[in-house]
Amino acid sequence: MKRIVILFGVLALALGSQAQINQHRNYIGLNIGGGLDNLVYSPMNGQRHLGWGYLGELKYQHFFGKHWGFGLGVQYNMTHSNVLFDQARTLVFSGYQHPESMNNEFDIYNTYDNWHEYQHQSFINVPLEVYYRNAMNDRWTFLLGFGAQLDLPLNGNYTVNDGQFVREGYAPVTNVTYRDLPNHGFYTYSQDVDQEIDNIKMGVSAIADLGFNYALSNKWGLYLGIYGGYAINNMLKEASSEPLFSMHARALTAEKAPAIRVAPEAYNGVLNSNEISDLHLLNLGVKVGINFGWKEYIDPDKANESELVNYYMDEANKAKAAEEAAKAKAAEEVAKAKAAEDAANAKAAQEAARAKAAEDACKDKAPAYSYDRDMMQRYIDLINTQINFGFSKTKPIYNDETDHAIKALSSAMAGNKDIKVVVTGHTDNIGSDESNMRLGQRRAEAVKNVMIGEGAPAESIATESKGEREPIVENDTDEHRYQNRRAVISLR
Repeated sequence: MKRIVILFGVLALALGSQAQINQHRNYIGLNIGGGLDNLVYSPMNGQRHLGWGYLGELKYQHFFGKHWGFGLGVQYNMTHSNVLFDQARTLVFSGYQHPESMNNEFDIYNTYDNWHEYQHQSFINVPLEVYYRNAMNDRWTFLLGFGAQLDLPLNGNYTVNDGQFVREGYAPVTNVTYRDLPNHGFYTYSQDVDQEIDNIKMGVSAIADLGFNYALSNKWGLYLGIYGGYAINNMLKEASSEPLFSMHARALTAEKAPAIRVAPEAYNGVLNSNEISDLHLLNLGVKVGINFGWKEYIDPDKANESELVNYYMDEANKAKAAEEAAKAKAAEEVAKAKAAEDAANAKAAQEAARAKAAEDACKDKAPAYSYDRDMMQRYIDLINTQINFGFSKTKPIYNDETDHAIKALSSAMAGNKDIKVVVTGHTDNIGSDESNMRLGQRRAEAVKNVMIGEGAPAESIATESKGEREPIVENDTDEHRYQNRRAVISLR
């Protein structure tokens, strides 16, 4: 019950937080879990039952890129298994000559009545896995791992606290079964057992994990998942030919006969008897934990686009983690994006008409040098529909018509210093607010330099940056982010 309360508390903390997913390169995770952690075997006479176990895990993960990586860890695993012998009858010794009746041979049998043995075995597990991850949204990341694991046995014991067995003798010659004759060695045995397990060797398991990371902050996250593993080799050190209860020939002579009237010669336990011939480790359960992530240094000039996306997302998460009003800001940004989208839709027809008129004006190659504000606005409208930028770039992308419009506007400004404009740079939402403000300013300056090169007076051109704060569409696809990476010219 205490574990369940802790689990729900962690879940409540996660669902109430306002962090974004971290696509870090490195993680250290601390997990706890439990489920069907068992020693798996097939007893010859008894019935094996599933038992519950638990584990604690420390794991390191490294991702080479956006999706693929590997993990190495160490686990402490406690397994619990049990087997029930009920109404099972096993032969212990054949051809026993009772010291008081040497001419009559007996077969010695044990009949079990609710004899219940419990095995408790701990392991140190060393898993090595390959991982695939995929970000589902700005918080959740799906994880799939598969690989192999070394299973190193530690200490273990088996106990019996209930049940009994009846030792009986069967005389084949007379077809008579003898029991409840303690003076002759036929008696009912009931005694608590607690002995060490020493017949398990190292195993190798095939393992798999499936789970989800939920970001709590820029560096910390919650992990929820299921795990499974099965030892592919037989983990018994050696198979035994001894029965569950042994009787030895030395105890059947006349001098030793009284010894067998008191107790069995030896109780071997299931793992040290002929009840089983092979043993495997099964792990199947649920685990939850906390992971800590960090990134390696990325040189923006040498990294590819995928690495830069991860890098700038990390930077954005750092900035947003420091904001106390993250939830209110997120709602405000959504509202702004929705308002910008509605405004863009309303102006779409008007802008298309203006762009067409400006395009027609440009095709006659006759720029207007007088301060015709409407004509200047047409040039600007055409330019604003075409100037965009590549990811993290400051070089404008436009066509021949836009190039002619910029030249016409710049020439008009060179002939009339009353024409003054402001160039505003914009970005998408990848990166921190601070870095995006700087990038937007560089884009505005790049367009200004192009205009100055075409003859426009530098003092007639002002620049500013809005960064990611005024998107025209939501930053939810590559195409929409491209539309938001733009520069806008307006008359002052």
